[in-house]
Amino acid sequence: MDLPPHTSYERILARIEAESRMSEAEGKKVDRRKFHHMHETPETLAFLQEQFEDVIPYARDELGLDIVIIDATEPIENVVEAMLVTIGSRFNIASHGVPMRDQRLLDGLAKR
Repeated sequence: MDLPPHTSYERILARIEAESRMSEAEGKKVDRRKFHHMHETPETLAFLQEQFEDVIPYARDELGLDIVIIDATEPIENVVEAMLVTIGSRFNIASHGVPMRDQRLLDGLAKR
């Protein structure tokens, strides 16, 4: 999935805030403070993107790997559909118009 580092970081912060609010709203005791993982900093995310930009052409051209890049700036429904279609095509699963009817799936993925 391809997503600019600044957008990734904004989403990470939003996820942390949403998880904290959700726990409090549900009356659950928050066992630990929500925080970002070690690699979830703007600098590290930018570094990781640079590394992927270097290695993906090599993996495609030199190693012959079939790599699919999914634009994660799209709405979550589009990203999930692209992922399902891509996975389905790899396993010869019929993937014509993947139905996205299960809102629980979309809600769960949106929290990530």
